[in-house]
Amino acid sequence: MLTAFFIVSAVAAQNSGGTASQQGSLNLLVFKGIYGSDGLKLRKQTLETISTALSQGNTSDEIYSALEYMSMEGLKNKALNNRSLVLNDYAEIRLKVAAQLGTMGTAKAAAILIQLCDAETDLTVLRETLKALGDIGINENDSAVKAIVWKVRGFNQLRADNNIEGVLIAAVDAIDKIDKKNDGVKNQWVLEDAVEFLDAVSRNEKISRKRPEGQVPVQERAKQVKEDMVRRAKR
Repeated sequence: MLTAFFIVSAVAAQNSGGTASQQGSLNLLVFKGIYGSDGLKLRKQTLETISTALSQGNTSDEIYSALEYMSMEGLKNKALNNRSLVLNDYAEIRLKVAAQLGTMGTAKAAAILIQLCDAETDLTVLRETLKALGDIGINENDSAVKAIVWKVRGFNQLRADNNIEGVLIAAVDAIDKIDKKNDGVKNQWVLEDAVEFLDAVSRNEKISRKRPEGQVPVQERAKQVKEDMVRRAKR
């Protein structure tokens, strides 16, 4: 049953020559009362609409609002059945949102990803979120590195499997990309926390599974990134 919804729209802009600079019009429906298979279908359609709009040059605030809303469904925005069952835990949608934000590459996209990083519980979505943050590379006030380290530092204490190692690798890679793009972490506390995390990963003996030939162990990767961060900070 549809209980509530909001509509965000952006009308095509015309340039001085009369040609549409943002072709067509955008009407996004993000439903707050339809869940299950129908709700999933509607959200997929919304993401397709957003993708098309972005390809036509539409980067309106409404698009960010829709992506932010969908990124928090099942996490901070929960629809409960009998106060227990979460009806809108769409990890598949959050995964697609994270990937979309990563390709947008803006400060607004990074801010939404930081929120998602903080709240996410699904390891596959978290891994994509970390990758997207690294791909964007924006680190205003060192907020991205701080969020990554805060989220994943506890993972280093868990018994490792492919999912845990995948999250750690994604975190190490993201920290490395962000550090390089911004010529180092400026905040001393954030830098020390990141170095401490990387050092702990480099000494993690719980991660010892066999890997495909040529794949660098996460311990070695973390050690190299730590050394690069420290060297960059001393310049």
